[in-house]
Amino acid sequence: MSKIRQIFRLHAQDRSKKQISTLTGCSRNTVKKYLYKFIEHKLTYTDIDRMSDHALEELFCPDSFLSGMNVLNN
Repeated sequence: MSKIRQIFRLHAQDRSKKQISTLTGCSRNTVKKYLYKFIEHKLTYTDIDRMSDHALEELFCPDSFLSGMNVLNN
C-alpha cells in the first residue's frame, strides 16, 4: 500500500496528524500537505479507494512523478 493511501486510511480512522506521521514515517508537514490537497480537490475516501497508487502519486506528488518520468526517459 502506498504511503499516500495509508495516510488517508488513517485519517478516515480519525487519527491525528501526529499519529499518522509517526505510523507512516512521513513528516507532519507532508501529512498536512496531502490532507490539504484532499480537501482542496473535494475528494472522498471512496474516490481515494478507487484510484490506483499511480494515480494517487500523480495527483498528490506531481513534482516527484515528473522527475521520475524524466529518469525513465533518459
